Amino acid sequence: MLQDWVAANKEQVHGLVLISSFLSRASISTGFPVPTFTVAGELDGLCRVTRVAEAYYHLHVDPLPDVSPADFPVAVVEGMNHFGPASGSPPLLVRARDLRSEITESEAHSALASLLSNFVTVSVSGDKPAAMALTETMSSTDEFMAPIVKAFVVEGSTRIKPPCNCQTDVCDPHVDCLAGSP
Repeated sequence: MLQDWVAANKEQVHGLVLISSFLSRASISTGFPVPTFTVAGELDGLCRVTRVAEAYYHLHVDPLPDVSPADFPVAVVEGMNHFGPASGSPPLLVRARDLRSEITESEAHSALASLLSNFVTVSVSGDKPAAMALTETMSSTDEFMAPIVKAFVVEGSTRIKPPCNCQTDVCDPHVDCLAGSP
């Protein structure tokens, strides 16, 4: 897997871009060593935005102590599906499972070009206008992800934190486990 290769060869890699993908649970839990930009489509029928939201939670809402959220920006392209970053005719699996895009191929490509340009520019030179644009993107992503993350917490998702397994009906919040719905 690419993430494993990047982690093993971190001296040769300055950054990773994941489009219609996400950092694996193993990569996040071990502290992925390379800045990574995750770009998700809101209407991705194969790499669901809710799975990207789980990775977002562990990188931004409750990151490991050594993780800097600024090194792991996440962007959601509203209206884009899984095949949005590509062109031509989608493979059979994508055709069968992807959701309909609400934006054109050209709009998806333009949005991706802008996002990727900002990430690469910031990674290479620290350019302030590109950094400001990336910050705006993250702010928009924070807004988009907030209700999804809240739903994970309210439902007591074990993908966020393990349950507290309290002996009473009501648990006090705790940093190592999730109190709330069983």
